[in-house]
Amino acid sequence: VSALGAALTARGPDFATPALGLLCDRLGRYAPMLAFGALLLPVALALIAFTDGNLWPATVLTGISYSLVPAVMWALASRLVAPERFGTAVGLMFVVQNAGISAANVIAGWLNDRAGAGADTPAGLLFALLLWYTAGRREQEAVTHAR
Repeated sequence: VSALGAALTARGPDFATPALGLLCDRLGRYAPMLAFGALLLPVALALIAFTDGNLWPATVLTGISYSLVPAVMWALASRLVAPERFGTAVGLMFVVQNAGISAANVIAGWLNDRAGAGADTPAGLLFALLLWYTAGRREQEAVTHAR
């Protein structure tokens, strides 16, 4: 069941994003759809954080949010931006998206620091040893240094 969940989570947006983009084009209501998609993510995260129940509803909401927001953004960019500036607009969208991902990683690290998570805790030590064992292989190092 977990393999199916992982597959649906990873591959679901491949099919859902174009379908939701088509829905937005048919309805012609981009701003409300963008707002709806943006509001779904905090709701999904709250379900994960504050409920002890099944995580499928939160997973589905996260998937819809991750599919709906890009579907609307790409459609809006193609409508709002002049064709000669479209590449710049797309690049800017990627920069803003990656800055958000980077900020989320910094915040996650800060939260881990505040919670005392690290390699000196039993779970952190086990994970660090697993990484060391799998990533520190001589064959992998030889391939890396041969380049």
